[in-house]
Amino acid sequence: MIAAIHQPAVAEGLSSARLTRYVESTDSLEAALALYEWNTQIGAALFELLQHAEVILRNALSKELAVLRIAHGDPTGHWFWFETDEWFAPWWQPEMIRQLKKVHGSLARTKRPITQGRVVAEMSFGFWRYLLTSHYESSLWTPALRRAFPRGLARETVHDLVEHLNVLRNRIAHHEAVYNRNLPTDVLRIEQLLDWLSPPSADWAMTTSRLSKLWDRRPPHRTSGQSSMRHPATVARSLANGGVVSRAGASSGAPWRPSGTTLPIQG
Repeated sequence: MIAAIHQPAVAEGLSSARLTRYVESTDSLEAALALYEWNTQIGAALFELLQHAEVILRNALSKELAVLRIAHGDPTGHWFWFETDEWFAPWWQPEMIRQLKKVHGSLARTKRPITQGRVVAEMSFGFWRYLLTSHYESSLWTPALRRAFPRGLARETVHDLVEHLNVLRNRIAHHEAVYNRNLPTDVLRIEQLLDWLSPPSADWAMTTSRLSKLWDRRPPHRTSGQSSMRHPATVARSLANGGVVSRAGASSGAPWRPSGTTLPIQG
């Protein structure tokens, strides 16, 4: 913790507007700065999990798009263009075309080949979320993207969860407060997406996460509700019974959820 004599200068650097919520949640400037530090640490740990989820999601969707492209007669499986033939008709949405052109332009300016791997890595999380909207239900979800997920899972269910994680990711990326969110439920949603896409990856991501240790070091603070203060294991046990999927193969070492408990599949 920073020495008391330097705390006002640090607070000034961070700005009173940014620190107000932390001061209101604690009893002193020292406590507010401690909460701010913890918020930064827990946000970074959350971002690590979100990174795993985003990479695995985009690779899974890209794989299914390539399979669909091959089925439409292109043996290369190159789905990541924006030409005016029948295959690319579903892509003619302004935001999707804008993102694809931006990535292609960036690769061209740096003289890098336009490959599937490079395009996938450059696309935003929002791009992949948008692929899961109702606009692409018949053109992409039904013939292809649904195969990346467990049989029978509704597109709306997947989209709503991915949209939630997209908002969370952007909040962390913009250095906003997350300490006052229901963090255990946020983490369970990340785990759920990973489990849909790859149960072994879900176990790997959760067992290597540092979130559990950080959670146990959270500083005292006031919250608008008690749910965000419960330990993740408690939240996992107390989730509603409806609309859940078992993690029968879950690792017993998963820090945020005891083995054999269930995860929510609804937003």
